[in-house]
Amino acid sequence: MFDAESSERYKRWLTKQERLLYNVSADLDKVLFRMEKDNINSAIYDDGHPLILKMFMGGEIELETLVVLEKLLPFISQYKDDFVLQDICLLVSKYRPFVKFDKERVFETHKHRLKQVYGNVQITTPN
Repeated sequence: MFDAESSERYKRWLTKQERLLYNVSADLDKVLFRMEKDNINSAIYDDGHPLILKMFMGGEIELETLVVLEKLLPFISQYKDDFVLQDICLLVSKYRPFVKFDKERVFETHKHRLKQVYGNVQITTPN
């Protein structure tokens, strides 16, 4: 547990936490580009597998982005019974306590893009 590998893993995790908001912003841009390209109205809500989860499975966006979106407006629970997505839903819910950020700041900074990603559903400032 206290070998070089664990120390290196911890350093990578700290770096991700420090770059969290930058990575979320970059990932939102990727999602919006893909939505426009594929003519998708919502990256979160879909009858099948939503774009945001497909992009995560394809390695196009970070786990932290999923967790940030889940904390701002929960959506993962509706996919937890899906055979393909259940492991991702469990991963997001288990990782959720470790991702800390100012919800109001992120929401205000990315309000317009979040509305597009969520498909223009009514979203309000998180508590």
